Amino acid sequence: SDPIAHLTAVGNIVLKPDELIALQKFMDAGGLLLFDAAGGSTEASESMQAILAAMYPAARNEPLPIDHPIYRGDFPGGRAIESVTYRQSDRLPSTRLPRLRGLTLNGGLLAIISPEDISAALVGYPRTNLAGYSPQSAAELVRAILLWNCAHQK
Repeated sequence: SDPIAHLTAVGNIVLKPDELIALQKFMDAGGLLLFDAAGGSTEASESMQAILAAMYPAARNEPLPIDHPIYRGDFPGGRAIESVTYRQSDRLPSTRLPRLRGLTLNGGLLAIISPEDISAALVGYPRTNLAGYSPQSAAELVRAILLWNCAHQK
């Protein structure tokens, strides 16, 4: 298994040069970045995706396919995630499908990006109008990501 780092932020993200170098070294060495925009912060999501695009200009940033092993549960201890629930928010489309994005390069997954909140849900933050996953769905997604990463050989 490879290491995983979870990064969350609210608002515009500005990384110092040494932080950018450390993040790229981590991902180049096989580490997986899990990023979520806390509270569904549009600024955090857009700025992190811009940072990653500048870092890996040849990488593809696309929705994680619904048939990806993370969603199918194709790994030891895995469970299929066929639908998720979101907190009520005016900023989210009406869907029961997960909306994670994958940053891939040469067939390898470098980062999983969630423009929707995961972190506040994981800690049980009580506000309901956040643009993000419900606590139960956030926990299921992170569990699947962690178990897949432990089983996956890049």
